[in-house]
Amino acid sequence: MKYRETKRILCLIIVLVQLVAPVCALGVEFGMKVDSEVEAQFGSEGRMSFQFWVTEPFLDSVSSNIKVSGVKIVNSSFKNCSGECDNKKLSIKADQKQGFVSGTIYFRLNEGLTEEPYIQLNNIIITHSNGDKSNAESRTCHIKVKEPHVHEYVIDESTRIEPTCTKPGEYTEICSCGAKNIVEIEKTPHNFEVVEEKAPSCTENGYKKEECTFCGFKKDEEVLLALDHDYLPTNNATEATCEDEGIIEYVCDECGATKTEKIEALGHDMPTEGKTTKEVTCTEDGEITYACQRYGCTYTESKIIKANGYHDYGEEKTLEATCTLPNRRVKTCSVCGDKNITTHGKANGHKWSEWQLNKNYNCNDGGTKLRHCVICKEEETDDVEPKGHDEMASLFTVVTPTCETEGYSMKKCFTCGAYIGEKFIVEATGHLWSEWTAPENASCELGYTESRICETCEKPENRKIEAGEHQFGNGYDIVESTCITEGSISRKCKICGFIKKETQPLRNHHRYVLTIETKEATCTEEGEITKICDDCGFELKESTAKKQHNWLEPVYLSRASCKENGKYYLECAVCHKKVEYKEPALGHITGKWNRIREASCEETEINSTICQRCNEIIYKEKPAMGHLYEDWTQIVKPSCTENGLESCVCKRCENVIDRAIKAPGHTFSIRRDIREPNCGQEGLFECECEICGFTQEFRRAIVGEHRFSDWEISVAPTCISEGETQRICAQCAKLETKVLGLSKHAFSNWKVEYGSTCAEQGQSTRVCEHCAFVENKLLPIRENRHDYSQWEEIITPTCKEKGEKKRTCASCGFEDIKEIPAEKHRFTRWKTSVSATCADKGEYMRICEKCQAVETKPIPESENKHDYGEWEVEKEATCGVEGIKKRICNYCEFVEEKVIDALSHRYGAWSKIKYEDCTKGGMQTRVCKNCGEEQIRTIEAREHHFSKWETIKAASCVGDGSRKRACKRCGYEQMEIVGGKGHKPGRFITVQKAKPYQPGVQQRICKNCNQVADKRSYSLSKEAMAVVFSPLGIPLNELLPDRTESWFMLVPFDISEPREMHYPLVADNKYIIGDLSLEITEDEIIPSADYYTDKTEDVNVILHFYSSLDELTPRRIKYRYKGLELEEPISLNKYKNKKVLFMYLRIEGVFDEREKQNKLFDITDYEDEILEMYKLIDNM
Repeated sequence: MKYRETKRILCLIIVLVQLVAPVCALGVEFGMKVDSEVEAQFGSEGRMSFQFWVTEPFLDSVSSNIKVSGVKIVNSSFKNCSGECDNKKLSIKADQKQGFVSGTIYFRLNEGLTEEPYIQLNNIIITHSNGDKSNAESRTCHIKVKEPHVHEYVIDESTRIEPTCTKPGEYTEICSCGAKNIVEIEKTPHNFEVVEEKAPSCTENGYKKEECTFCGFKKDEEVLLALDHDYLPTNNATEATCEDEGIIEYVCDECGATKTEKIEALGHDMPTEGKTTKEVTCTEDGEITYACQRYGCTYTESKIIKANGYHDYGEEKTLEATCTLPNRRVKTCSVCGDKNITTHGKANGHKWSEWQLNKNYNCNDGGTKLRHCVICKEEETDDVEPKGHDEMASLFTVVTPTCETEGYSMKKCFTCGAYIGEKFIVEATGHLWSEWTAPENASCELGYTESRICETCEKPENRKIEAGEHQFGNGYDIVESTCITEGSISRKCKICGFIKKETQPLRNHHRYVLTIETKEATCTEEGEITKICDDCGFELKESTAKKQHNWLEPVYLSRASCKENGKYYLECAVCHKKVEYKEPALGHITGKWNRIREASCEETEINSTICQRCNEIIYKEKPAMGHLYEDWTQIVKPSCTENGLESCVCKRCENVIDRAIKAPGHTFSIRRDIREPNCGQEGLFECECEICGFTQEFRRAIVGEHRFSDWEISVAPTCISEGETQRICAQCAKLETKVLGLSKHAFSNWKVEYGSTCAEQGQSTRVCEHCAFVENKLLPIRENRHDYSQWEEIITPTCKEKGEKKRTCASCGFEDIKEIPAEKHRFTRWKTSVSATCADKGEYMRICEKCQAVETKPIPESENKHDYGEWEVEKEATCGVEGIKKRICNYCEFVEEKVIDALSHRYGAWSKIKYEDCTKGGMQTRVCKNCGEEQIRTIEAREHHFSKWETIKAASCVGDGSRKRACKRCGYEQMEIVGGKGHKPGRFITVQKAKPYQPGVQQRICKNCNQVADKRSYSLSKEAMAVVFSPLGIPLNELLPDRTESWFMLVPFDISEPREMHYPLVADNKYIIGDLSLEITEDEIIPSADYYTDKTEDVNVILHFYSSLDELTPRRIKYRYKGLELEEPISLNKYKNKKVLFMYLRIEGVFDEREKQNKLFDITDYEDEILEMYKLIDNM
């Protein structure tokens, strides 16, 4: 509270001082002096001086607003004055020693001045050293414009000193105002003469030594650079591509040296318009791809199209509420389709359909069931318990085999779609390679790389063809070899057109055309034929096999009976050979069996019959039936500890049998605790049998030692009170405690009360949170950490003397004084003060711009030689003719003449070789650069340097084409015939699908000419071509449209009385291919199918009978459950109370639609039969 009151009193005192101070300053005397008028001229700086002073207390600073007209302030003694200062508040600090303010304002007149220029100081505030302030009247300085003087200099010829090659000259210019200007004349150049020279060659430099004829100065040896080779291009070149450099070879026409030169890569030929690979939207960037247009280059680059960043919404549309969404007002972006939605009201809610199993259902693990909203189609799932897989599943392809990897098939459960059972591996199909294709510019002599591609997986494969290995096509002009003459075959290289004629060796076998039978074969002797070669007439005799015997009817020696074998022989009608054979026993022919003895529980059954062939009596025995014990009767009831007894009578022979009933033992279900166990005593409980009431005691083991928990602090100790900790036994709940001693103080963080300075220590404090004990500590003095002011310059340094600067600590008043090093001289450029002559030295001089110090250095005297002027050519030297040149001394006008050596021809580079015909040679020219003389030389004949082939007529698969190329040097054109390449077939395509007993047709189209290159027939398995056979009935898609869209037929029929019914069998809903019969008796049904032709076969039969339409679920219609068999009796026991049954028969099989017995099916022909079926359903 005391601190706050003190602070308020100080603030009040400060406010009073600020109110009183201006009043105190009203009586202080002050003075000021400002230039009222100054002169200035355009292009140079003007200046205006000012001074302010006051009586005691002394002046501290002056501030003023400055206003200008027609001028621009350049600099000022005011601190914040630079550049544009008009109407700107400026200030200046007073000199503390003298107690007054003085300064200067530098300015320039504005160009195109239209008003009277002036500088005005207004709102002048004078601040005294005691803080008082005084206001002064405004002061205006008028500026008088002074016209600038332009010097007009006249040369004083008496001061002219002519220059030589060793020293410059000079002369003096004088203005009418008395101003002088010294102009320096540059030195004359040396008159150099060649004293020694060596001409350069193609690879070695030459040199030239020159000496001045006036002063004898020797010029540095001039290196004459090697002339460089005169290279001419050769035919060895590699063309440049977009990214790879090309190479061209040159040979020097002078020395024969060779070099290669790289041709810069052409760079990619990028189009101006690219292909949009990603459309730009309002919020997502788009992309444009540019592809190089140069042939053979695959380089691409992409450009990002920035998104707009905002949507362009159209008119607002109102949407009604749905199952999940309330009423909405929607605005749609016309660019990207983004929607801005505003909602109101509530959603309508879902209307759910029936549950169906979901795809993720697993028969082993269960899964989920699915239902959907009939309005919005939204789906909802729920868990379903597992039911086990359907073991009647068919095989499905899980992983399709590829060209290089295996695939496999597995059984797929019809219910959950899971793959079950073992894997059936399917081998990799292998690549289906296209033919090898060579590039258009392939050369067998240089080698090339050809490629092919798999038509299935499009995998490429390359192979390198070495130089010299031709790729020959099929042979033509074939002359076949014979056994006496060699043949020949011609082959043409597919790549370069080279034709090779190969000799075919003699055939190592004769060509037999004529065969003559010289001896006929019989059943006992071989025959003979003679073959005659059609080329050389050679005869070859060969044996023919014996013929088969011509057997007569068998002759029986003894006939077979029921038990004994018979004998017979066969005789050949040609050679009368006889062969005996055995006739197997015939076996008994049994008639009706008669029962001699019936079977009982312990005796067998005996039956007899008489053989109808041999009248022998035959006996047959069947096993005994065995006792039939079913209903057991309890005689003695078992107790908990003693066995019981039961007996049973055989239902056939009334035989009695007894057996023991095992005692079950006590059933202890009632338990009573007598004593619980603890850390030092065992527990005790008893159990009672719920049947006989017997009781028995049981013991529980001693628990052991106490099981205490960890110590836990119940009362925390502090610096003024003790604490307590405890633990509890987990078995007997015993509690143990112990006392915790006083803890240390719980201090808060250190808080600085007042900080240290360079003169006094600071203090920090912290307080205990429990007992409020306060602890203090002193902060160390901040040594060498003074709170310095800014550096202040005491003594200004000059070029000769050092300066000083100081700064003062605001806390302790310590002064830090440092030395400022002396500045360096800032000299002007060297100027000639005394010119040197042939006998006297001269002198250079320069002056320091700061301290006006003067520095000199001597100029050496010139040698006693003529001071010549420039050489003047009187007669120019030409090729083979000398010239003349002269020069005159500037002092004595002595004339020196010198001969100019005749020039040698200086030919330029040889021109490009011109060929009219490369095979007849060419011509080159070069011209002398001095006189224009032309020199000609001839070039030896050489081979043509052709360009790439240009196709005139493209070769087709079966027809020849043509191409041409031109010599790059002489223009000669060469024509060539290009042979047909042959078809390049693609993959087989099915043009006619295979049907049962009708192979399909597949063909391959040539990739070049789009003509049919190859055809083949193919067939599929019966399973793959199977269609559905169904008996005439009501189509399921009419009877149950909500469960299936299938045409399969359901047959309702009456089973109330025995009868036999027939239905036509319909295949694929198109043909009638057979009949289905139903034989109905009182106890069973026998279904059977009869097909019209042998080419109609069934692969799979699915047969079911239902008593109501509710049993026929979509699942039973869709999946192929095996069910019952045809031709097998089906019991009607479970349909005793039913009058009408439904037959669902689905036969999967094949048939030949071309067979005449198979008739076209038209359901309108059976309208009456179907109408009767509907009546049966209505009467159910």
